[in-house]
Amino acid sequence: MSKERAIGLIAIVLLLGLFWMNFLNYDGIESESYKKKQNEKIESYQNRFFFDEESLLDERSWIIQVAAFESIEKSLNTARRLEENGYKPYISKRIISNKNIYRVRVSGRDIEKEIKEEMSELIKLGFEPSIIRDSP
Repeated sequence: MSKERAIGLIAIVLLLGLFWMNFLNYDGIESESYKKKQNEKIESYQNRFFFDEESLLDERSWIIQVAAFESIEKSLNTARRLEENGYKPYISKRIISNKNIYRVRVSGRDIEKEIKEEMSELIKLGFEPSIIRDSP
């Protein structure tokens, strides 16, 4: 290969690289559609898992907090994992020390044996659950 052809090829590659970075904003061809799909996916999960905690519970209910995260993605992934294992999780958002905290929780009715079984099952799944509210 001649020296001129090599220099020409390098120049074309550099120009294509500059074009790619400048006009596609470093994101790639599918970035906008990918971001839109990801946002839609997160919104659908938020609609499925986010509830007003007070509307779900009554005085006979117990609550187990499975995990708490600053990241909404981690909380959604945990909720999906719990759902796959037969639980009906919900996420409660609170602001603590100027940070959003997403608390992944499950709840149930007032049978004491049931809460102990739930705790042991959650521990077997690798979580470190804690009882937030015990049944009366």
